[in-house]
Amino acid sequence: MIKVLKINEGKLNYKINTSTGYIERFDVTDEIENMEKLKTAGIINLTPELKIIEEIRKNSPIYFKYEKKVKKITGLYDLISSPGLLRISHKKISKNDGALTPGSNNDTAEFFSDKYLQEISASLKNKTFSWYPSIKHEIPRKNKSPRPINSIDHSQKIVQNNIKMILEAIFENTFENLDTNYGFRPHKSTIDNINNISSYKNNGLINCIEGDIKGAFNNVHPPTLAKILAEIIDDKEFINIIYQACITPEKVKKNIIPRILGTPQGNIISPVLFNIYMLRFDLFVLDLINDKEFQSQNKPIPNKLYRKYTFQIEKRRNILKSYEIRKLIKKLNNQELKEIKIIKKEILDLDISRKKIKNKILFKKFRIFYTRYADDFVILTNQDITVCENIREKIKNFLIEKLKLELSIEKTKITNLKSEHAKFLGFSIFISNRPPVKVENSKKSKDSFLKICPQIPLIGIDQIKVFDRLVEKGFAKKKYS
Repeated sequence: MIKVLKINEGKLNYKINTSTGYIERFDVTDEIENMEKLKTAGIINLTPELKIIEEIRKNSPIYFKYEKKVKKITGLYDLISSPGLLRISHKKISKNDGALTPGSNNDTAEFFSDKYLQEISASLKNKTFSWYPSIKHEIPRKNKSPRPINSIDHSQKIVQNNIKMILEAIFENTFENLDTNYGFRPHKSTIDNINNISSYKNNGLINCIEGDIKGAFNNVHPPTLAKILAEIIDDKEFINIIYQACITPEKVKKNIIPRILGTPQGNIISPVLFNIYMLRFDLFVLDLINDKEFQSQNKPIPNKLYRKYTFQIEKRRNILKSYEIRKLIKKLNNQELKEIKIIKKEILDLDISRKKIKNKILFKKFRIFYTRYADDFVILTNQDITVCENIREKIKNFLIEKLKLELSIEKTKITNLKSEHAKFLGFSIFISNRPPVKVENSKKSKDSFLKICPQIPLIGIDQIKVFDRLVEKGFAKKKYS
């Protein structure tokens, strides 16, 4: 009988076959980074498939730092068809709540065996594997159109989980380095996203653009997605199976409806595919900082301190000129000669101080902050409403031309955070107009963080959204006048 060793480390659970040292149950996405201690201690070994995924994760190139001759990743299709990796995905998916929900082929986790997994592996290797139509459900939402959710068979969930593990291993380095996207990523949450907004680096960014993309998930363009994947992956079979998953028909009641757009919501690979698809958009928004049109907003103005020194120097030089004129009329006394000497010394000191500072400084240097969670995003800037409208127009054109997506101009609001609150992920973003609070110390009084950064974006609760949710759940009632 094979002994299985159970290890509990916080929230992480491992089952290890003591005869082989291989992990029997392992969540690659969330736990691969936490295996170093156990591997170093010699307690466990990764299965061969997980070793390959870990190597991909460590060595994958960063998307936006590419050179023209980048070494692309190959051999991924063989990896997803591996029986060992299919077995790991099956054990992971079987723990989910929807594991017993049948798809269009009526297979569930309950009836799976190792023989069935071998058959899936063989069909992948023989290129005979095909995606069954997903069953489309519509989840009703109050005052909104229903949310479409697609359910698929357990066999397809297993293959999709294999693809998801590989894609996350490839692109997570890029997401981490870019640090703009927090949606559907391991160890990331809305709180991480919100905390990133309320940073001292964003002091002075007083205008906010609240982004709204129409039906973002349902309008992903599969050919464009395939091109983005091909920039880093050199494996046509692997890209093709992802492409086929995106265009697999939907089953609505008894009707089969063809699909040409979108990543079906509810599919395991949809979130990571959407993040990859939006990478080009993330890079475009961040690159607006180098846009010549916006750089022209950096208008130089004289430095006030420089002007002050210049004024003082000119004032003293005028006094010297008056002495020069008086010298022509009569001889100066000792007191006047002393005053001339003092004035010359003052001019010399002021000139030395003036040379240490620049004559001109850049006023309102164009700054921008961008963050995204799935299809919701915000852009903060220190420029005026006219510049924000220009940014919004450029974003609209880019989405249409490059990603075949449509920005809702009506819902993409431009908000001055000093006078209004912007909304993002159930929170409100604003800049306080109250005077800074002083913290009393035993000996000295020091200004608070708000004194140092008086225009830093602050985070509050979206009270209207919370109240509407309480009304919807029956915990409160609206008072009508």
